[in-house]
Amino acid sequence: MGAVLESTAQRPARTPGPYPAVMTRPRSPYALDDPAEILRIVRETPWATFVSQTSTGLRMTQYPVLLDQAGGRFILRSHFCGRDGTECELGRHELLAIVHGPNGYISPSWYPEGQAIPTWDFVTVQLRGVPEIVSADENFAVLQRMVDQFEAPVEQPRTLEGTEANRRVAALGTTGIRMPVTAWTARAKLSQNKPPAVLQRIRAELGGDGPYANPRLVREMECVAGESGAPAAD
Repeated sequence: MGAVLESTAQRPARTPGPYPAVMTRPRSPYALDDPAEILRIVRETPWATFVSQTSTGLRMTQYPVLLDQAGGRFILRSHFCGRDGTECELGRHELLAIVHGPNGYISPSWYPEGQAIPTWDFVTVQLRGVPEIVSADENFAVLQRMVDQFEAPVEQPRTLEGTEANRRVAALGTTGIRMPVTAWTARAKLSQNKPPAVLQRIRAELGGDGPYANPRLVREMECVAGESGAPAAD
């Protein structure tokens, strides 16, 4: 099992399991601990911001990702283009990947009279580990998986399978990585602390046709609340 970061503040013990968790602050009421939920969020929003603390300072870039499970832990797979891999010093130290799920503005006009403070609801996953650079063949296999996954919903999906030329062009100039995740944290702040009537109004506004309509955020609220639709306790 990967190393678990030591806590610097009091936090209730997490249910024992094979997935390490980041523990650097008191437990948030919006924390997500279910590995299946983490996999779902990354699968539905497979775009990550990578942050690397290099010898010359912070470096940031963004790429599509796949998140797998192997040996009781998460494995993050991606690729870096051009000089990004060199500049991020891949394989030399820890990398942080941030996945932003659905998010959106919550207007206080949806609250009872007298309340004027807005908020922003969001879902986010942070994954940390030291990336391993993979072979050209493994890199192409991951690229092929990505294309197959993203093309699956379209009417006439394209694939990288077939020719050696496809293989060379797809992998040209990319550095594939496999990152065993040694620590992760996730939050879903989705107005769970609001009374049921207010939460119902928020969902109605987000699901409508107003300026802040956000059906993906409504769906995420439903996923976190469960089939009953009852808001989670604060």
